[in-house]
Amino acid sequence: MTDAIGVSAIRTFEAIEKKQGMKGDFKTRSPIGSTPQFKDKSLAKSMNLRKSHRVLDIAIGDENFSSVARYLAKLTTAKDVDSVFRQTNIPLKARKMSFDSKSTDAADIPFDDEYFDAVVCAFGINSASNQQKLVKELARVCHRRGKIGLACWSSNSFIDILFKIVGLYAPPQFDVKCPALWGTRERITDCFGSIAGEIEITKKTYIFRCKSALDWLEIFKTQDGPIRKVFSILDNKQEKSASEDILYLMESYNTAENGSLIVPSEYLEVVIKRT
Repeated sequence: MTDAIGVSAIRTFEAIEKKQGMKGDFKTRSPIGSTPQFKDKSLAKSMNLRKSHRVLDIAIGDENFSSVARYLAKLTTAKDVDSVFRQTNIPLKARKMSFDSKSTDAADIPFDDEYFDAVVCAFGINSASNQQKLVKELARVCHRRGKIGLACWSSNSFIDILFKIVGLYAPPQFDVKCPALWGTRERITDCFGSIAGEIEITKKTYIFRCKSALDWLEIFKTQDGPIRKVFSILDNKQEKSASEDILYLMESYNTAENGSLIVPSEYLEVVIKRT
């Protein structure tokens, strides 16, 4: 994302905040996390996995990463059963993939120390309810000289601002850490610096495409678990207001000129080499 787009996103959110007459403290009370389908295959390639490697795809698990990695390594998917994410888990049988699966709390991974050659957490780490514990678990089960791969939405990206808008309507009990906290080099270094021999961070852009902004919103409202949960508790007036705010954000980012939706959202691709 360019600086110009980033500034535009901030101004868009500030305008919506002003409309709502409220300020959200997104360091202590988070908007709802979400894990859209991650279709960029570069993370699997950047980690340079081999067929002999034992790989753990932790938290919600990304279908597209798994479909790539399973051809390169022995993959295990551990699904986070934290109640916040229950609705977002795609049934493993529906994926038709030949890999091992364990249903577990991502903050308490049931594997021995240094069991895996590589550990992957694509966006799931953004909204983990106990982020510090999850960081320790990722490091614990990853072999020394192994790799930890992350994909994190950048601060002030489209998805970050979307989370904040949804957060304006979320009740206090949705106490999930803000995804934007993971969208900086400082955060990654602070969490993993003590166990990392090297940290490679590359800015990437994911492109959301849909027939229209309204269609995209309806998909997220009905298929994305956390966002669906927020909308389910809103009255008609609140739902209308939230929908208008999100549509306004999407149109401010939309680069399409034919009535469809093409929205870029920056994220960080992170490869951590364990010491």
